[in-house]
Amino acid sequence: MNNKLTVFIEINGTSIYVGDIIGDTPASASFMYSPEYLSNPESCPISISLPLTGTPFSPEQTKKAAQTICL
Repeated sequence: MNNKLTVFIEINGTSIYVGDIIGDTPASASFMYSPEYLSNPESCPISISLPLTGTPFSPEQTKKAAQTICL
């Protein structure tokens, strides 16, 4: 069973849905931007290591970015 963590960012006091981290274990979890976030011309990457793209990031990329973002 896949676990899912929904990712939001706050911009000017408003929570914006960015995407999801999905995986069975922390070692298999991968992040993917939502189509809605990608279609917004004002969207920006949530991490320099997670550029805007419609393809899922590897678990290694996701873990590295999460460690940087959560510091």
